Amino acid sequence: AALALAGVAQGDDTILAALIREASDGLLTGQLPSAADLELHGPPGRALNAAIDSARLDLDRPATLPETAPDGDGVGVNATIPSLEAAAAAEAARHSVELGFTTLKVKAGAERETAPLVERIRVIREAIGPDVRLRLDVNGAWDLATAEDRISAVAPFDIEYVEQPLASHDVDGLAELRRRVRVPIAADEAAASVQAARALLAADAVDALVVKPARVGGPAAVAEIAELAAERGVPVVISTQFETGVGIAAAL
Repeated sequence: AALALAGVAQGDDTILAALIREASDGLLTGQLPSAADLELHGPPGRALNAAIDSARLDLDRPATLPETAPDGDGVGVNATIPSLEAAAAAEAARHSVELGFTTLKVKAGAERETAPLVERIRVIREAIGPDVRLRLDVNGAWDLATAEDRISAVAPFDIEYVEQPLASHDVDGLAELRRRVRVPIAADEAAASVQAARALLAADAVDALVVKPARVGGPAAVAEIAELAAERGVPVVISTQFETGVGIAAAL
């Protein structure tokens, strides 16, 4: 099993270390904390539960990862294009496509004005052609008015979805934004747990959920979120928090 936390809140790493020590001591007597108990500790508890659940999954079903999906295609992975100036971003996008990526995620949110973002997306789309899927990832940097303006401005470039355009706590804002724009809206940081995902779905706030197994609590939590999302026709994208290859294998 693997465990990783990116961008932990102050003190979360200390709590996580303490929980790991307690769980390790419990292994000597065959006792491990329950998912409900770990949920009381928030993100550190869910992270440890992800590790425990992944280990249980390995015991129940030896980890053998297929090289290809059942339909013969490889497992799809997006390339990430950082916040570069337009020409450099276009070159990075073109290079990613040459390497075989068919989906690109462009980091946005650092721009002070709308025009530079539009120009960057324009030249990227021009460089990669119409068939490569293009996503934007804002990491919660915009307010509602800015998000509406910028998403509407890049809509002509066939954006698959815009990921976390508003702050993670602003579920009502995401729902309102989704009503105002025609580009699909995805939640990442806002989908931090099963309960958070349920709230997003209940508010009709998202067109897609980006789910990180180590953040939401592991395989069982991912499955529960996926079932909730499927009931509403909302797709789930699996992501990671910069884990090692072990963590990526667990997510896969």
